[in-house]
Amino acid sequence: MLATRQGGTVDVQTSGSTAVTRSVSGTVSDLVPNATVVVSGPLTADGTYAASTIVIGALGSGALGGAGGGNRNGTAAPRQGSGSFGGARAGTAGTVKAVNGADVVLTTAQGSLVTVVTSPSTVVTKRVAGALSDLTPSKMVTVTGSQNADGTDTATRIVIAGAAFGGFGGGGRGGGGGGHTSPNPNNSSGPIGSASAVTVA
Repeated sequence: MLATRQGGTVDVQTSGSTAVTRSVSGTVSDLVPNATVVVSGPLTADGTYAASTIVIGALGSGALGGAGGGNRNGTAAPRQGSGSFGGARAGTAGTVKAVNGADVVLTTAQGSLVTVVTSPSTVVTKRVAGALSDLTPSKMVTVTGSQNADGTDTATRIVIAGAAFGGFGGGGRGGGGGGHTSPNPNNSSGPIGSASAVTVA
């Protein structure tokens, strides 16, 4: 059972195929060619992204969708808030092509190049393998999966103490959560919750 940010609860079922990862602290030096990353930060006037956070190894199904465009590398700048972030949240995602000092060049899912500029204040985290036994009360998690006919959710991916780039939608059932919703037809994105108990199916 997860407690959502909105005060509701979500009954999440896990299985042997549920992938569990943990987020640990990293550094800019962990940004090496072929690493997959999700970046949060504003699109600047010169067409680059000023990275506030970078998550290495965070890409899942659909994480790169819509994150198009190039920048100072020769084509039009990408759209702010596109791709995995949506709405007003700014950022981009892709695979590291090159690192030039503070500049990190990414290749997006569409094959375009975007430049991310890091700074001493950029927070870098890495995803590493975890286990269901790591899910203990009060841990912050992001869950991705699908909703079942009985109203429960089946988790395909759980990220412990991760950034909110996916999970089940809405405020959850019970309490003042405002209903359990899913922003896309696959029921594959939504809120962070705090694990008060975990049911292993």
